[in-house]
Order: sequence, then structure tokens, then C-alpha cells
Amino acid sequence: MKTLLAVLAGLFFVLAISILPVSAKEPGDTLVKSIEQALSILRADDALAVKKARIRETVDDLFDFELMAQKVTGHHWYNFSPEEKKEFTALFADLVGDIYLDKLKFYRNEKIEFIGQYHRSEHDGRSYYLVCTMITKIEQQFRVNYGMYVFSGQSRVYDVEIEGVSLIRSFRAQYANLLEKMTPAKFIENVRARLKERRGL
Repeated sequence: MKTLLAVLAGLFFVLAISILPVSAKEPGDTLVKSIEQALSILRADDALAVKKARIRETVDDLFDFELMAQKVTGHHWYNFSPEEKKEFTALFADLVGDIYLDKLKFYRNEKIEFIGQYHRSEHDGRSYYLVCTMITKIEQQFRVNYGMYVFSGQSRVYDVEIEGVSLIRSFRAQYANLLEKMTPAKFIENVRARLKERRGL
């Protein structure tokens, strides 16, 4: 899990980028544009806190945290009240956002290469794609695949896989035991407490 999160934290915040333009259409070009936007923010002379806030906006625009929250809780999602769903989605977004932002200051000359995108399926009016990239850091390379969908002309990310390890599956495995033992309210309390502990509050 730590390996996944450490690599995940570097996906957005790269200081040098090489993108292959072939087939870079929706949703691939949405991913490319988001990375380019993050690069622009990183290269600005703003204070770190300002950069973090602006990049968090970029992350929020790209990721569908509600769908991700549903996927990491699995069938237990249907036991959540509408308010609990909203509350957990916000907490999960904060958790993933914090993972990215905490690592922001450590990035040096990573490169991301756009490999291609592949149509997976159609469901509920959404077109699902696998968008493939390669991250190069010094002499190491990581294959990073994004699960994305297109709906009403908008592309969003709902999962990230690093070398075959899925963010969604990893969190779902982490939460499964808690969700079996706890009510949604208690589970949310647990996640909130862990987030506060992580933030040193």
C-alpha cells in the first residue's frame, strides 16, 4: 500500500514532460492538459501553499471522487445515507489530495510519456477508457494506467493503476474489514480520525 501511494503521489507533479501526441484525444488529452496545468503551477514563483491550493483544484476537477468513494466501499455504499455518502466522498477526496500535496516539494525532473488510450466499455451512458502512460524517474520507469470515462463531453478519472496495482482495489481491501464490523457512521468517524492523525491535528 505504501509503495502504491508513494508512486501515486508523483503522477501529477512532474517538472519535465514529454508527451507523445498520437491519439491524444478525449479522454487522453484531458489528462495531458491537466498535467500541463500542474506543470505551469509548479513553475510559477508563487508560495508553496498557493501552489498546493491551485493543484488541489486541478486534482478535484480531474478525479470523480464520488465514483471512487462508491468503488472503494463496494456493496456497503448502499448502506450509507445520502449525507453519509457526501461526507465520506469529501473525506476520501481529502485523503487522496493530501497524498498528492504532501509529496509536491520532492519532485525533480520526472517525465511522463503518453502511450495511448483504449476503449473498454459503454455503461450508463458513459464511455470507459484505459489511458496508458509511462513515468520515468532517473533510471526507473513505472507503467501508470488511468481508468477514465467520458460523460456528456467531460472526462474524469476513477482509478489509477501503477504496475498493475489499482488504487481502488488497494483502498477497498484496506476498508473491507472495517466496513464489515462498523456502521457507516462509525466507519466515517474512523476515516476522519485517521485523516486528522495524518495531518497532525
